[in-house]
Amino acid sequence: MFELNKSSKIYLYACPIDCRKSIDGLAYVVLSVLEREPKSGDVFIFYNRGKDKLKALFWDGNGFVLYYKRMDKRRFVLSKLLSGEVTLTHEECYLLFSGYDFTIQRDANAAIFSRYF
Repeated sequence: MFELNKSSKIYLYACPIDCRKSIDGLAYVVLSVLEREPKSGDVFIFYNRGKDKLKALFWDGNGFVLYYKRMDKRRFVLSKLLSGEVTLTHEECYLLFSGYDFTIQRDANAAIFSRYF
């Protein structure tokens, strides 16, 4: 797994993208759709429609780094309740790229919250 600065924020773009996009295409999505600065040092994670590919884009100080993972036989577990832009903790990022289901607790919290509002 790639090393992250502990002060970096991690964003998951919770809409599938065309994973043929490379650094320039993903940086454009960060700038135009997410309205964030791609060179901020923050990490931006994207996934494909089949949920078997993840890409993480971040600026390491002197250039962009693109981290790409494709699952062999499984799919990444992404919650149906996630939408738009989601902030992840460093632990959730690790779990996501490892293929674990970290969304169960998030779904439970969202369902409880939605009952009251």
